[in-house]
Amino acid sequence: MLGFMLGSAFCFFVHIIHKMLPPLEAVDWAEEERANSPDGKFDAVLIREGLSDKQERTNWYLYVVEKGQRGPFEERYALLHASALKGQKLMWQSPHVVLFQYDAAEIQHFKNLWDAVDPPTLDPSGKPEYFIEVRLVAKTPAY
Repeated sequence: MLGFMLGSAFCFFVHIIHKMLPPLEAVDWAEEERANSPDGKFDAVLIREGLSDKQERTNWYLYVVEKGQRGPFEERYALLHASALKGQKLMWQSPHVVLFQYDAAEIQHFKNLWDAVDPPTLDPSGKPEYFIEVRLVAKTPAY
């Protein structure tokens, strides 16, 4: 009986420690560009995924985060997902508008508004909503 209890406790602790530690795999993404908002509160961040030789394509993701924040860089939080991208540039037009300029892109997903309070209008702290608009700007003339 003692052996069963010790074995169960050992498995439980290994499971807890495993959940707390990051996975032991290579990071397959990199932060390509970060632009700080004029008021210094937020960053627009462009992430490139697919650095290893294992992936056939490179994917690009655009996020807005609080200044200096490292993530969450999960696809579900991305404002833009592109499977191909050339000549990209992030630029803030105002504290509430970020421009995403590009020469060519294959855009798979795009959401033009980001709210610092998620979901909007349901913030229990009473903080006002803070919307940021993302605008796509093609730098080259139409085909």
